[in-house]
Formats: sequence, structure tokens, C-alpha cells
Amino acid sequence: MLFDVRAAKQLKRGEHLVVKGCEGLRLVASASKMTWAYRYKQPGMGRMSRPGAVSDRRSGRQ
Repeated sequence: MLFDVRAAKQLKRGEHLVVKGCEGLRLVASASKMTWAYRYKQPGMGRMSRPGAVSDRRSGRQ
């Protein structure tokens, strides 16, 4: 896993940084903070997803 701290500090709102060696893991910058996001392909479906996406849709949040 390679993570460039300098590049992470320079992220602007709405940008993301992909972590080399960890497919699907990215650091996402918002207006006030940075969060980690993990996306993966569902086996057999080929669609991108993220943990918690199903429960978010049921509650009306996205």
C-alpha cells in the first residue's frame, strides 16, 4: 500500500486520492474533512457498490 501524504494534504473539496495497492480504497475531501471510502464490485453483477449503500437507499438517503 502506497499513500502519498503530501498529495493528500493538497486535496481540494470534491477531489479524491486513490491508494495504490488497495483497489477500491480512496481518500475523499469534503468542505470540512477528509473521509475514507471503499468501493468494490459485486460478484456476478459487475456493478460498483459500497458498504451501507442498500440501507441508505431504503431510508431515502444517498
